[in-house]
Amino acid sequence: MKPFPYEYEVGTGNRIITSGDGSATLYSDRFGESYRSSGGAAAESLHVFVRGGLLRYCTENPAEKTIRILEYGFGTGMNTMSTIMHAPETDIEYTSLDLFPLREQEYSGILPENASEEIRTLFRSIHTAEWCTPADCRYTEIRKNFRLRKILCDFRTFNPLNAGDGRPWINVVYFDPFSPSSEPECWEENIFRSLILAAKPGAILATYSAKGDVKRALRSVGWEVHRVPGTGTKRHNLIAENRL
Repeated sequence: MKPFPYEYEVGTGNRIITSGDGSATLYSDRFGESYRSSGGAAAESLHVFVRGGLLRYCTENPAEKTIRILEYGFGTGMNTMSTIMHAPETDIEYTSLDLFPLREQEYSGILPENASEEIRTLFRSIHTAEWCTPADCRYTEIRKNFRLRKILCDFRTFNPLNAGDGRPWINVVYFDPFSPSSEPECWEENIFRSLILAAKPGAILATYSAKGDVKRALRSVGWEVHRVPGTGTKRHNLIAENRL
């Protein structure tokens, strides 16, 4: 095995890299950073989004029968896969947004060579599920108790309330664009405001960023923000809750 870090070209704009925990992710030349933490890609997905978002919500709301997740940034599909593999026994409706979906030659190199056939089948299923428009978005059943819809859109113009028939519907938000320094327009108050309007009471937003500007933007529109211990090379990340 090549020493960490190593990389090789898979297509224009994205290169596979091996992160600090041995899992693979992509480095984007377009945005100048990796899709998942180079300090530990799989560990970050599990710690920040699944444990910090989904499992925390389930612990606080044990009677909830269906958990509805909205993800900003489908990317390599690592958050989706981690959710499928670590979710509790409950129905999950998972909505993911992206504007630049990956090509097969890019995402196909993410899985380790020793991945089981079950994992490979799930990975193919989430990546080959149809991308739809905000006006015509449908769920695809990936496996029992897990349905996925992927919406091709610009985060800045997407109105999450419309994806719930005009009513609050979100239980958990995986807020996972590229960083505020790379995509500052995706971390502005108007996006967090539209999210809290579409979030049910008690909803949780999880993100890997702990920047002061992000905390202030969330708080300014009504999210209750907490800084929590991070993972890998990151000291902290943020959890926000809808207490309105």
